[in-house]
Amino acid sequence: MSETAEAGAVPETAAPEIRPTHHVVTYRPGPGWIEGKPLFEQPLQGHAEHNAELEAEGLLFLSGPFLDRNGGMSVLAVSDTDEAEKIVAKDPAVKNGVFLADVAPFFAAFPRGAAGPAEGGEEAGA
Repeated sequence: MSETAEAGAVPETAAPEIRPTHHVVTYRPGPGWIEGKPLFEQPLQGHAEHNAELEAEGLLFLSGPFLDRNGGMSVLAVSDTDEAEKIVAKDPAVKNGVFLADVAPFFAAFPRGAAGPAEGGEEAGA
């Protein structure tokens, strides 16, 4: 290591700019969640239909409930954070407060069907 390089520092040329390929949405109980009721007894009207529409449009990669706690997760097949947040804001379960949702950009380094890691954040087959 050279004297000018700090321990653990990564050279600027070490990695290309990484852009999101998807967005992960995690759902947790919100103020409209009814304590003591299991997930499938919550007022989730419209949530499944919303997800079905997204899936039909090719915008939903996967979605489902957590099995060890309340809430769930979706992976949106969109690379733009503003678009992902708009999609989540239209979810009836988020609009009525049953769920609070966190949206995080995600880079699929090993997308399904790829022989190796995706290159520099370019769209890869999901």
